[in-house]
Amino acid sequence: MTANRTVNLASAFVQTADRHGVVQRNADAGSEKVLDITRLVARLRKQDSIILTVEGGRAVTRTHGQLHSDVQAACITLRDWGVRAGMRIGIRAPNCYRWIVFDLALIELRAVSVAFTDDFQHDALEDLIKRYQLSLMLIAGNERSPHYDALPAIAYIDVIKPGVRALDQGLRIVDAAFSHPWMTFSSGSSGGVKGLLLNRGGVESNVDLLVRQAVIRHDDRLLLFLPISNFQQRAMYYAALWFGFDLIVTEPARMFHALKEFRPTILIAPPTLYELFESRVLNAAPRNSWAVPLLGRALRLFPLGVSRRKLAGRLFNSVYDALGGNIRLMVTGMAPIKQSTLNIFAAMQLPLFEIYGLTEAGSIAINLPGAHRIGSVGRPLPGIDVKLAKDGEIIVRSRPPFADGYFECSAGEGERTFIGDEWVATGDIGRFDRDGYLYVVGRKKEIIVMSNGKKVHPEAVEADIDACTDVAKSVVFGRPGVPFLTAVVTTRSPGDIEARRRIEMHIDSWSQRRPAFAVGKVVFSETPFTRENGFLRPNLKLDRKRICQHFGGELTEFSPASVRNGMPSNQNFDDQVLALIAQATPSRFKKPVTVDLHLQKDLGLDSIAITSLVFRLEEVFGIDLSDVDVREVGQMKTVGDAVAASRKIVELANAAKQRVGT
Repeated sequence: MTANRTVNLASAFVQTADRHGVVQRNADAGSEKVLDITRLVARLRKQDSIILTVEGGRAVTRTHGQLHSDVQAACITLRDWGVRAGMRIGIRAPNCYRWIVFDLALIELRAVSVAFTDDFQHDALEDLIKRYQLSLMLIAGNERSPHYDALPAIAYIDVIKPGVRALDQGLRIVDAAFSHPWMTFSSGSSGGVKGLLLNRGGVESNVDLLVRQAVIRHDDRLLLFLPISNFQQRAMYYAALWFGFDLIVTEPARMFHALKEFRPTILIAPPTLYELFESRVLNAAPRNSWAVPLLGRALRLFPLGVSRRKLAGRLFNSVYDALGGNIRLMVTGMAPIKQSTLNIFAAMQLPLFEIYGLTEAGSIAINLPGAHRIGSVGRPLPGIDVKLAKDGEIIVRSRPPFADGYFECSAGEGERTFIGDEWVATGDIGRFDRDGYLYVVGRKKEIIVMSNGKKVHPEAVEADIDACTDVAKSVVFGRPGVPFLTAVVTTRSPGDIEARRRIEMHIDSWSQRRPAFAVGKVVFSETPFTRENGFLRPNLKLDRKRICQHFGGELTEFSPASVRNGMPSNQNFDDQVLALIAQATPSRFKKPVTVDLHLQKDLGLDSIAITSLVFRLEEVFGIDLSDVDVREVGQMKTVGDAVAASRKIVELANAAKQRVGT
């Protein structure tokens, strides 16, 4: 990474923010910060909490004291390799205990970690070392090769390799206060990747505020299964290690297994996971979906507390069991969640709360037990300033700032985001209600201008379409000069003609009530919106441009005929799985899917993509994976492996169903 690619933070912050309106600030701000990343490793010796992982198919428990010893050993190893303070050290590896060990060791040595997300899984390591001026690249042993063995600047976090030596990239230590321990990446709004320089003081303050507001307890147990290369996940394990509560770390493919075996009390997950549980509930009795909210209202007649929760656990035992039976707090916020999902979890007496944040600013607003409003993202955290621009854009500030700017981004994005005086423009349009709850209306750049001059946020229309229980996901488009909107809809039951009719009736009824924003065309797709096929961006938000390009002229034709875009129902099992894999494959890998192809190297499917494939098995084959050990998923390398593992998983699920029936 050359010097001219590093943003000049002083010159980037030139635009004043005085024009953006009144600040919404929580009056409780001002509590003293306690979290200190530089003392985190030393503090481990005083904690009695544990870290739970699955290694080699078995559960492994380690104390914080053991972690402290392992971090010290890693520090010795890194020093022997020539790692010194101020060096940039890359990490590209899946979730595992050794990831945490080396991350903490780099902090202890005051080296700068550069964690590479899944966006970089196909980049050559030599290119990354050169591009970002890395002194050393740490990878997992499953990437080991003779080529990497011969390169001294590449080391394995879980395999001994002789001859490792850190490169001297000529960088001089200018951060004596260790103000910027992390260079991290996030997905850009245009689909690219942005590099961020995070501020230690801002991160410490933000994490401290979040933990204290959420009232996390020492007897809590947090499950992390999303990639810890994403900084939000790392921030949460820093919190667990500092405040002393149990931590579960697993890969996405083992998430269901970890829920049942380790019984977490806190779960952080994207909306897609919670929407999967919603589908389970509705698919269990598709014609009686009205019964769930009715049961929820009946439960409210019972006293709030243990008795109501126990009764709910009996009524919705399959969901409670799948979540481990010990959950007290579930959080989502990586992307918009359907209100129907929130409503169903509320009816089941399961505490699911939406929060709001972004990598540039950390956690911003949060719903909490006793202080939440469905549909909102909560109230701003203490010490976080939130205000609305004239056009409604959400502008936020924390002091010290969470991030000091981009070191890599598209032209002009730094100036549009970091607008001066430590204010960050989020790109989201929002509003406050009279009680101070913040609502995210939609993305600023996604506003549709109708031919009648009316402006509409597509997210608002999509939320109303998604309220139909037959809808899995919808996305709405407008075209210049076209007097109606078009909706692309995926259904919960692919190929169900009656479900499509109900959806069309729902949309027609909605359009009659709002003629200025009528939906005149519905395109049905059996291809789900996933990150792997490009319909979702890496941050799990809809890639509207990609979806629009995919469906092309179908979006402008006015016709009541729906479009079927999936696999025929008469395919045999292997062909169905191959079709699912093809649907999940990123668009840049244009090749027929055959059994000899490697899932990651040839098709670009990472661990989250493979887990998503397992989710789809539930929908397509009508099975329940709650009681099935899916450890085979973690061993899948080729397409042939995936077909064989899928067949075994479905057979096990059907066998479990028959045992329950008898």
